[in-house]
Amino acid sequence: MKSSFKSCVAAGLALLGAVCFSGCEESPAPQPAAPAPQQAAPAPQHEPSPAERAARKYVAPIAPQTHLGKSLESGKSIECTNNLAQIGKGIAMYVISNDEKLPKSLEDLVQSGCCSDALRRCPATGTEYEYLIAEPTRLAGNTAEIKVAKCPAHNCVLYADGHVAAEK
Repeated sequence: MKSSFKSCVAAGLALLGAVCFSGCEESPAPQPAAPAPQQAAPAPQHEPSPAERAARKYVAPIAPQTHLGKSLESGKSIECTNNLAQIGKGIAMYVISNDEKLPKSLEDLVQSGCCSDALRRCPATGTEYEYLIAEPTRLAGNTAEIKVAKCPAHNCVLYADGHVAAEK
């Protein structure tokens, strides 16, 4: 009984690793086509064991809910926050060069060279960040209260003073 349980767990973990990490490897560079050698007989297919079948049926569907899946999502959220912080630094450079005025849009920020185009999108969802400034605004007063940009997926907000926080 114990050995079949251990083999089921081992097969499940092996499958989980294959599910979570497939596609993380770099693909090799394409090789020039060589003349086709004589066709070899196809390798016989491996019949999955009962433990492997059980792992595919019960373990693979819950992979995104595991600690690993949650860690990957957390990493994307942190990357999103970092993107917004980088946009904040770009806005600070823009404001210095443009008479203390905020840009009209993230597109203006990119065109001015203060920010990379890749930073305009959430790395987790690919959606563009919402720019919350409707018209050119001169910075004055408490910039820690002026919302500049927001990620709709993670509810992170960039403020004019450059800090990023979760929206309340």
